Amino acid sequence: MLNPNRIENINYSNWTKKEWALIILYTLVSFQFYSYAGFNNTVIKLLLFLIVPIMFAICWKTFISKNANKLFRIMRGIIIITILSIFSAYLFWNQSIVLGYRAIAAGLTLIFYFYLYKRRPSIQSIETYIFVFGILYCVLWLYAMSKFPEPVFGFNEDGEVKEDLSRGMIRINFIGRISLIFAYFLSLNRAYTQKKKIYFVFATAFFIFIIMQVTRQLIIWSALVTIIYIFQKNRKLLIGGIVIFAFLFFFCKTIKFSQDSVIGTMITMTEEQMESSQHGDEDIRVTEYKYFFTEWSRNIITDVIGNGMPHGNSAYGKYYTQLQEQQKLFLSDVGYGQIFVITGWIGLFLYIVLFIKCCLIRMPEELMYTKMFMIFLLFANIAASWYAKADCQIAMCISIYLISVYAIPNVKKNHIQIS
Repeated sequence: MLNPNRIENINYSNWTKKEWALIILYTLVSFQFYSYAGFNNTVIKLLLFLIVPIMFAICWKTFISKNANKLFRIMRGIIIITILSIFSAYLFWNQSIVLGYRAIAAGLTLIFYFYLYKRRPSIQSIETYIFVFGILYCVLWLYAMSKFPEPVFGFNEDGEVKEDLSRGMIRINFIGRISLIFAYFLSLNRAYTQKKKIYFVFATAFFIFIIMQVTRQLIIWSALVTIIYIFQKNRKLLIGGIVIFAFLFFFCKTIKFSQDSVIGTMITMTEEQMESSQHGDEDIRVTEYKYFFTEWSRNIITDVIGNGMPHGNSAYGKYYTQLQEQQKLFLSDVGYGQIFVITGWIGLFLYIVLFIKCCLIRMPEELMYTKMFMIFLLFANIAASWYAKADCQIAMCISIYLISVYAIPNVKKNHIQIS
């Protein structure tokens, strides 16, 4: 039985039709309408720049209210330090306030958490939303695949629409992949708690689509969290499953996969990268972490509060573009490095504490998918900046909101556990 923890006299109800319209519009604008090639990109971005302050105004009283919930305060701290980073970029990199806001606007999608906290929607509404956008991504991906090589979605810097033979198949990626993973965790959780075949079917279908994204990080961390969840109550099986998974994926060369297959080509790429590291070539992400943590910031102040996000039209943005072109160093490759660059030690501390707290908190069995997602996010941001994408931020808001409200008291903090 799910009972809100430490919350009194609050009614949890389904979203009304008007609220559904608002939430769907907010999501689509945040996703920039999946960067559909038929839409004007300038208009889409303008809508994004407008909807963030509108949502902020809706949630303002909740945002500034006194609240004893630690996760609530951390989320508020992240929003504040992100906004402060706009002024840091202005003061120390001479990037205008307008360009600073435009560069970071997508990162303020986290304000959605405060809307959820203000509205207190039912779990039924939230889970329906998760399924809708998980299924929608699958439908749009299939449509984009049917139109290949004509680009349909992902028509911006976050998208990738090309035939990538190095990965064994056509690679079509656009925003919404994290919605897919979130729906997968929800389906898997329901399959084991409700014992209904339909949810096993959904979980299997969603995982197949995850594989079809041909993104090793998403496959690896989704699979690892799955192993943890399935074997969580048997420590020996859990440890054994993780060891076998790691051995098969990274080290086993006696098991051969067809070079024409998705799995075969990704394993070959992994082996080539490992061999390169063994021959003395430093992994590019190690180089990126070293640079962004030791050479990017201009002074102790930007180390502490961050430098802000560079915009391509500013001198700050041109400096970053030059770094990308000449040294092949990308903020998007290192999630925690990007957090440090934008929001400094304060922001990095807040994000790490947020992730770890969400991994440690005990949750009811029916809501384990929230912790599964946060554990996935803790690891996935090591070698990519998923946290900064709108689809990931909305999934974060939902997970952290449900954890804030339904966490079971008396947390055991000596180890991470799913339940």
